[in-house]
Amino acid sequence: MWRVSAERRGATLIEVLIGATLFLFILGTIYASLAMGLDAYRRTENFAAVQHQAMTGLREVTEELASAPRAAVRFETNAVVLPSARDASGTVRYDDSGRALWQAWVAFHLTDQGLMRSRQAFSETAELPALIPTSSQVQADGNATHKLVATHVESLGFLSGTSTAEVALVAANDLWGRTSVQVTDRVWFRK
Repeated sequence: MWRVSAERRGATLIEVLIGATLFLFILGTIYASLAMGLDAYRRTENFAAVQHQAMTGLREVTEELASAPRAAVRFETNAVVLPSARDASGTVRYDDSGRALWQAWVAFHLTDQGLMRSRQAFSETAELPALIPTSSQVQADGNATHKLVATHVESLGFLSGTSTAEVALVAANDLWGRTSVQVTDRVWFRK
């Protein structure tokens, strides 16, 4: 007959299996929670980056549009061309009577990289040239400077009136699943 001693040390196989199963269940739950948290963190970071690029691009376009007279702005599909009173360093220039000294044609347009700002300088003048170039003419000018304003921009749209324009910009990427942000703003043109 079998006798069980009260001083027995150790565990039975069933106890070991139950303990290992509980340990693996707890470990799996912790891993799943950490993986979901990391995925949420990555998606949030991605959304923040896309939103930042969209807001940066929108701010650049609206600042330039707000300082341009409506009659000298050309809206195109995913592009806009307008006069700029900002010199190459970004400073707005005025003559002695307070009128803007127009420095260049600026085109905001989409490329494979994102939203690009191209600047085609002309001689400083208080009067605008009569002919507004197209976005492709500004881009193709050998003396034009180009600056990437915002990455991940997929579309740039305008709804223009006589004194205002609504600007809509969409930025997106597929890094951690599709993330898309649309931002809009209304601009009043310079008189």
